[in-house]
Amino acid sequence: MKQVMPLTYVYTHTKSTL
Repeated sequence: MKQVMPLTYVYTHTKSTL
């Protein structure tokens, strides 16, 4: 679950950048 935390953060950040 700890690994999913960073993944979600990166996904949201990437979507914002796109």
